[in-house]
Amino acid sequence: MGFEQTERKPTEEPSDEETKESFAYRWSMIPMTRAVDSLVITLKNPKGDYATALRAVAAKNPDFVEWLE
Repeated sequence: MGFEQTERKPTEEPSDEETKESFAYRWSMIPMTRAVDSLVITLKNPKGDYATALRAVAAKNPDFVEWLE
């Protein structure tokens, strides 16, 4: 799950879950790269894979990312 790549044969199709994750991560980059001054993200599941990935980014960039519970 998350940003990890899974090993699969060249002819093997990605799973439905991999397809959904890829779609969500790709489309979420649009608003994240367009913010001029501030960006507020509200997460439905703060314990999910996506939230975990965002929390890791926030921890590595405390000078310009503020994480509020």
